[in-house]
Amino acid sequence: MIGRFISKHNISRNTELPLPDDFINGQGSCAVSRYCFGLFRMAYNGCGAIAVYNALKLCGETVDFRETASKLEKYLVLFGTFGLSPDGIGKYLSSTGREFRKFTDYNDFAENVKHGRVFIICYWTKEPWRSTSHFIAFERKHDCYVLYNLYNNSTGPVRTKDIFSICTKRRYIRGYMLE
Repeated sequence: MIGRFISKHNISRNTELPLPDDFINGQGSCAVSRYCFGLFRMAYNGCGAIAVYNALKLCGETVDFRETASKLEKYLVLFGTFGLSPDGIGKYLSSTGREFRKFTDYNDFAENVKHGRVFIICYWTKEPWRSTSHFIAFERKHDCYVLYNLYNNSTGPVRTKDIFSICTKRRYIRGYMLE
């Protein structure tokens, strides 16, 4: 009941804000940082919604960020206090009929990164259970990985040759491969 009220309030607030026209990076400083998501602003807890948006764009889909964020709100933990549930992304993707694979095991994820193209990963930013978690979307290119919204103040995508330096086995929470 309270969640529906918050969601309706957020829809009306977010309608007043401009839609992103490209990939979203730097959730704390970009245009969507002011969007409401649960009880907070996207700058605080929006990385999951941003990761889904970026991943779907990487797959060539036209995505309405407001609609995506609104539908993901039901998967927030304590109205967004702890962001989006790691399993919320899978539930959302299932509800849209989108084909994907979910990886709870790090080794399984690491093996599949070699074969897929578009991914979402959730990981601890520092110590497991003692730090915040973060979601990012990334794509595997020929010789590197391109990561979207890696940092709160990113101004664009970040390229790296080693995705596993970003997310070690110890910090891994959940991964998704979009097909």
